Amino acid sequence: MIIKFQIPTEVGIPEEGVTCIGLAGTNERDLTCNVDIFDDHLLVLSDALSTVDTKPGLIKFEIQSLINPSNGTNMTESFQISTYTTDGYLIDNITTGLELNFFCNHPCQTCNQTQASQCFTCYNKATSDFTYLFEEKCLDDCPIGMYEVEANTVTEIVATCDLCEYPCLTCDMAPGNCTSCGPGWLLY
Repeated sequence: MIIKFQIPTEVGIPEEGVTCIGLAGTNERDLTCNVDIFDDHLLVLSDALSTVDTKPGLIKFEIQSLINPSNGTNMTESFQISTYTTDGYLIDNITTGLELNFFCNHPCQTCNQTQASQCFTCYNKATSDFTYLFEEKCLDDCPIGMYEVEANTVTEIVATCDLCEYPCLTCDMAPGNCTSCGPGWLLY
């Protein structure tokens, strides 16, 4: 599989190139990551997944050495990710929702402009493990006694946490869909 990243023009790529590290779902930890000779803001990972797998699962990697915007902007345009077969056929293409906010502390996507760790929204699953907004923090899972709620807005899906209904101690997908119960109650 070949993975191509269109880097927003406000993000710099050093002349010596970048380093790409496979974190999950890749065949190797050290990946071949080159700048395209015709487009200096296009990175090509040519060996992220070399075995033939019709459904490879989560592929996670890190791109090191990119240069933060120097033009004073806090938010980049969206990165674009395209995956191709080794013989050049397009598999998937993501062109929106992959922007970075250099003002907010990760994992906040948007935040209070006077307090960079007070989150208003979180990055989605494509860019972060911390996707659930709860008490102005981004979490990787909802706390015990809460369940995951996804709400569609005009531009994105926002994931938050909401309380389970008593007698549920834990629940899944709805407040009354118990996965465990309080003392004196049996799960049925």
